Amino acid sequence: MPPRFLRTPAVLVGFVSVGCESRPARIEIRPSGAARFVPFVAHDVLAGYQLDVTITIRETQGVDVALSLVSVGASDLGTRQAFLTWTLRGGELQDQGLLTLSGGRVVSFRPSLGLVSGPPQGPVELTLAVEGTDAHGEVVSDFQVVTVDVEPP
Repeated sequence: MPPRFLRTPAVLVGFVSVGCESRPARIEIRPSGAARFVPFVAHDVLAGYQLDVTITIRETQGVDVALSLVSVGASDLGTRQAFLTWTLRGGELQDQGLLTLSGGRVVSFRPSLGLVSGPPQGPVELTLAVEGTDAHGEVVSDFQVVTVDVEPP
């Protein structure tokens, strides 16, 4: 049997290697709160309707993420009308304060989703996407298709 001092480094090396493992970030994108249709009036004339919805992005593993893409699309399932898609990349994310998501944090935002010409009926199908690179250089993303109930205007 080797002397005790020769066995100790092997145990310490094993400890150090287990402690250095890093978890990749995990991001989630979801709607939060109630969604509603909002009339859009221009020059005292009803021009159509927008969708007012709050979207939340959450990092769940405590790892910082530099976001590179956030996209939100919506379709009124009752009338088959598509709202304009809201997509931000790079500098646009920075302008909206969405460029960096600190580990374990949540950010919420309200994209401008419009415009449909006819009165929407609901429910609405949301297509949500987020992508970024975590502090370890790993690409992380989430994509969701979610149906939300919205009362007609």
